[in-house]
Amino acid sequence: MLKDRSIEEAGQRVLSRGLAQVTQQGLLPAEVARGKRATHYHLFAAIPLAAMQQVAGNSEQVAPLSRLTRTLLLDLRDGTGGPIAKVAGPQLPSESLPGLPLLANYLSNDPELRNAYQAIIAKQSDHFFFLGGSVKRFESALEKSRQRLRAREAG
Repeated sequence: MLKDRSIEEAGQRVLSRGLAQVTQQGLLPAEVARGKRATHYHLFAAIPLAAMQQVAGNSEQVAPLSRLTRTLLLDLRDGTGGPIAKVAGPQLPSESLPGLPLLANYLSNDPELRNAYQAIIAKQSDHFFFLGGSVKRFESALEKSRQRLRAREAG
């Protein structure tokens, strides 16, 4: 997608380094250390990782993002007893979760998890300042870019 291969390679290194931090339990140890704000910091870290993986990632990177997404949703569903709260303590409420739709690609087929996601997302805005605005517009632009890339590769 980028014409400058060095920038793409630098992005891949950042993405790989970030995903390498996700534990088997779906936690980010540096974010757990943030105590009552750990869930917020997990979400803030997960969104750009998901965006980067969707733009230029590979299928091997899906597993850590799926673990991270599961952990986040279990905590967001009930901020007092999810995996993050169990290790970091009770979490502050999360009233605004911008960017959460970017994690939808990493949901498992677990109906309980999908139901939790749907309940959480129904209350959210699609605006995410750090991606420059609307998450839906970002996803639409991403899909158009993928289509152009596939067309170039095919012809």
